[in-house]
Amino acid sequence: MSLWRGLGLILTLGAVLLNSGCCCCCSPDALPTEPFTPGDFPDIPPYPGAEQQTGRDPAFGLVTIPFQLVTDEAEWKHYVTGDPKDEVLDWYAAQMADLGWTAVDVTEVQMPTEDALLFAWPDDPGVTAVVMLLPDPQEQDRQHILIGRLRLPLEE
Repeated sequence: MSLWRGLGLILTLGAVLLNSGCCCCCSPDALPTEPFTPGDFPDIPPYPGAEQQTGRDPAFGLVTIPFQLVTDEAEWKHYVTGDPKDEVLDWYAAQMADLGWTAVDVTEVQMPTEDALLFAWPDDPGVTAVVMLLPDPQEQDRQHILIGRLRLPLEE
């Protein structure tokens, strides 16, 4: 379980970076951000009706930075929806289970957020999916869905 606790710590650090206000005092070009790629994952569905965002996003890209400390094998997608966060999280929990992903209990990884889901791929324990919801800083009725598909190095 140390791998999952580490991942929980990384998610927490990402959320702190996003909410720290750093992007207000720094030039967006100075911030190292992971680009969000176009297209959808073959094994992780986009949320119905959500609008995909691609390219560099200085604010939301900050969330991906801590993952770069753990793995070079990560791809990120970014979507925006007007649906409530609980509805989005419930939909992803059901869809991912139907596709064969195994949910990881976020309380086991000591992740102090209820706005994220973790999934492991049973056939390859190094493959992890992260679904995070973040509120839109300008529009309260919008949610940003960040989805990462990662290959984590497992301890032998």
